[in-house]
Amino acid sequence: MRDEAADKMAIMLSAIHFREMQGQTTTLRQLHQISEMPQPEALSLVDKLQKSGVVEIETNLGDAFESRVTLNGDTRKRLNRASTREAA
Repeated sequence: MRDEAADKMAIMLSAIHFREMQGQTTTLRQLHQISEMPQPEALSLVDKLQKSGVVEIETNLGDAFESRVTLNGDTRKRLNRASTREAA
């Protein structure tokens, strides 16, 4: 079960990273679509990622589901390095 949770976190981080590389933002509303997970599961997962400091959530007070999810600087750097190695 633990490996499955880690796999899902990796899928979500990869999806957010890909969108950031394309210049796209990611909102809480979009998480379940880009990760292909049920919305409650995607929101729970991103909450854990935020609490662990891997992602940041910029709150939208008008519509919480429009709050933006971004990778923190260190996570982005690590994923950029990994992407560069895979491309080589």
